[in-house]
Amino acid sequence: MREHELRKSAVSSQQSAVTIALLLMVVLCLCGSLAEAQTTLYLRDTASKLGTPATGGVGIGCYATSRDWRWLLASTSSGSEWSTSQAPTSTAPPCHIEYSSWGIFMRWISPPVSSAINLTGNYDYQGKCSESNGNLNAGFSFEVWRWSRTTGGIDLRLDNGPNSTECGTSATTLTIAAHAPTCGSSCNLAVGDRIAIFVFVENAGGTWGGNNSRSFLLYIAGANSFAHFAQTIAFASDTNNARPLVH
Repeated sequence: MREHELRKSAVSSQQSAVTIALLLMVVLCLCGSLAEAQTTLYLRDTASKLGTPATGGVGIGCYATSRDWRWLLASTSSGSEWSTSQAPTSTAPPCHIEYSSWGIFMRWISPPVSSAINLTGNYDYQGKCSESNGNLNAGFSFEVWRWSRTTGGIDLRLDNGPNSTECGTSATTLTIAAHAPTCGSSCNLAVGDRIAIFVFVENAGGTWGGNNSRSFLLYIAGANSFAHFAQTIAFASDTNNARPLVH
């Protein structure tokens, strides 16, 4: 009788262990699913299908000279990293990221969304950057806008993120913590709309030291500079879906 009870107890223990293992697997699967419910848009160096919307545009703040405004692709996949370079002027920031070799102000835009979404979840950002002289006191910030298929341009600022801390004189990866977007509860994107991302050079503290001998570098195209969203966003293929102008 005693032996029978021992065997019964052993079987019960094995069944309990199997049950616990199965429950752990379910929990891990659920946690994995929750972790994947998010979207990262990397700042690529390839042109968006929207092309160059303006030439010879005037910048703001510490920009160096008038340049073309070009849409680059904000993609869910990253590529090979390289750095932009610009010499911000003594005019107070912010100023758009420039790349003098291409003669452009750099702005990024996603492919069209394929499902309508209210993008109210937290946003956070990361950038890899450097400054040639610590007296430049440069950091960066991100702005996120809705590009509207209906109007053919940006029409709603979704977020105006806080500034980063100061970049190092060697390449430094800096993060801007997750926060609720400035659009509050009205951050709606319709099918065909896009997410536009602007990155600005900012004064990260101290006296602004911009001049033509001090450079700011942002490392793009790779996995270190991106905008991140707490929600899953579905995208269609990147085609030029801008409405034709009516004259």
